[in-house]
Amino acid sequence: MTNIKVSEQDIRECIRSYIVDQTKTNMNELDGNTTFDNYGIDSLLAVHLTGELSELLNEEIDPTLLYDYNTIEKLTRHLSEILEQ
Repeated sequence: MTNIKVSEQDIRECIRSYIVDQTKTNMNELDGNTTFDNYGIDSLLAVHLTGELSELLNEEIDPTLLYDYNTIEKLTRHLSEILEQ
C-alpha cells in the first residue's frame, strides 16, 4: 500500500468543503475560528464529517473530536499533530 502524505491544508480543505456542501454556507464566509455548531453541524453531520476525514487520513476519527476541537482550525491542527506522530 502506498503511503500518501496528507497536508494540513488537505485536512482544512476537506473540512471546509464538507461544511459548504452540507450547510450551503459560502466558502468565503467560513471562518476557521467559528464553532461547528454555529454552522449547523449537529451530531449526525459530525459523524459524516469524521467519516470523510477517516477516509482521507486512512485513520479512524472519533466524531466526539468535533466537540473537543470545535472549530476548523482547532480540528485541523489536532489531526495534523496526530499524523506527525
